[in-house]
Amino acid sequence: MNQLKVLKVKKATGLDGISARFLKDSATVIASTVKFLVNLSLRTGNVPDDWKKARVVPLYNSGGRKNMDNYRPISILPVLSKVLEKAVNFQLQQYLKKFGLQSPFQSGFRQYHSTESVVIYFTDEIRRNADAGRLTGALFVDLKKAFDTVPHKELISELESFGFTENSIVWFNNYLSNRSQVVSLGNDLSDFLTVENGVPQGSILGPVLFTLYVNDLPSCIDSSKVIMYADNTVIYFPLHSQ
Repeated sequence: MNQLKVLKVKKATGLDGISARFLKDSATVIASTVKFLVNLSLRTGNVPDDWKKARVVPLYNSGGRKNMDNYRPISILPVLSKVLEKAVNFQLQQYLKKFGLQSPFQSGFRQYHSTESVVIYFTDEIRRNADAGRLTGALFVDLKKAFDTVPHKELISELESFGFTENSIVWFNNYLSNRSQVVSLGNDLSDFLTVENGVPQGSILGPVLFTLYVNDLPSCIDSSKVIMYADNTVIYFPLHSQ
């Protein structure tokens, strides 16, 4: 019930037409049913297909309005799918923390971490090198459309390497599969398009799953250090000043 009562009523409504306001106002009545659906999903490893359909709204940034590159797509999923994802994410974060599975160099979408903590850490590294009479060489990497290009098969393989139970793997496999989206413009909707790659945009679990997909990146680099915030990566190393 608490998950429903804390919903933000201004949250956009998905294709199912069930608004956050409705769910919040009716929490005392529907809580037991929603709880049953969440537990059923976790027990059977199945996510309702209707909860995997996204409504994509183009949000204008700047420049010519006839240029599609000047719009940012916002993916809106059903509010109920977020309730399910919050329950899964809570258990996922507890598991990752208990066994210390996340790279200490990843600050994206982790409790007590932020963009500020990344900047502070990197600044301290530069200062330590400067105190030792060294410069700091750095390569800043921002992967283009990183969340959209994650291959599901490889992501599932990564999750298996974390020791997830068979039922958990079945759930995540189902969660990623059979997803589709439509573009919404005013009252008009495009045809549905199947989403075959990437973590779900507009979701709670999507960004976390991406960080797990790139979790072993620092271990692949021997001669330099790495810090990451989701798909933003800094590869750096000390340089002796001349």
